[in-house]
Order: sequence, then structure tokens, then C-alpha cells
Amino acid sequence: MAEPELWQLHRTYILAPVRGGLVIIDQHAAHERILYEAALARLEGAIATAQQLLFPAIVDLSRSQFELVLEVGPWLKQLGWDLAPLGPPTVVIHGAPSDLRHDTPASFLQDFLDALSDRMTRSPHEDIAEQLARSYACHAAVRAGDPLDPAEMRALVDRLFATTRPHGDPHGRVTFVRLDLDEL
Repeated sequence: MAEPELWQLHRTYILAPVRGGLVIIDQHAAHERILYEAALARLEGAIATAQQLLFPAIVDLSRSQFELVLEVGPWLKQLGWDLAPLGPPTVVIHGAPSDLRHDTPASFLQDFLDALSDRMTRSPHEDIAEQLARSYACHAAVRAGDPLDPAEMRALVDRLFATTRPHGDPHGRVTFVRLDLDEL
């Protein structure tokens, strides 16, 4: 039996026919849930893979970003980052997490560190692994407006429903709604 066809609506939602209805999936919230659970697993000891860059990227960070890299370096390595401090405030990116879809790991790293710093300031008692996983997932997930090909949509749907909590992203937003044929 052939897999049901998936459609992308406004480059934001994935429409998936199911028995007796239709599931509408928010691609960003769904991908955020997937990345969050994968990041937590890596931070709790699962093997992380870094995609080695063909040409290492040299990144000048702010002083606070550089200090944060030094502080959370072992966790960044567990997420799949291969970083080497070159000297304050510069780091060399040798590799980035293999599930990172971002074209420029350097700018992603800077944005991620800023978001992580904000999160750590707002929620100082929250577990560091939780903060890292939430910040990484939020910034690495596909965005509304990103086109997805059929294989990417299928992978996202399959991976979402393989998570422990497919109904919501790490912020509590709904990842999908189901409409019965009667409602349609």
C-alpha cells in the first residue's frame, strides 16, 4: 500500500490524510519537538555526531558569548558542536550538529548563545541541559515559510509521531490538530 500523499500549506503546515480525516501539522512546532527530544537524549549521554566543516569557520564572539562557550563547552560538544577557543573572544568551528539545517553555523552559534544567555538569565534555576535543549531546538527548527520537499515532510511527520510527546512543542504549543471528515 502506498504512503498517503502529504501537502505543504503556505510553507507552514503539513497536511496529512489519515483514516477518517486529516491531520494538520505545524512544521516549526513539530520540528522543535523532534529536535528538543534529540538534544535532551544527547545531553543525557546519547552519542552526538558532528558534521565536520570542509573549511573551519572562525567566529568572533562577544565577550559574554565567549565566556558562555567556555562555561557550557562540554554540553555543546554533546550536542554535536566541535569548537576550539582560539583566544578571547574568538572560536573556531570545526563541526556543527548533524541535524543543523542552518547554512551559516557561525551566525547560528551566535544567535543560539544569545538565546541561551537570555534563557539562563530568565530561568536561573532551570536545569542547564533543559535550557540548552530548548534553546537549540527553538533556533534549529525549520521555520514557517521554509519549503519542504515530500521526503522532508514524510521524515518530519514520522519523527514527530516517534517522540514521547508529539502533541506539543517544548513551549506547550500544539504541534498538530486532527479534523474528522464530519468536521470537514
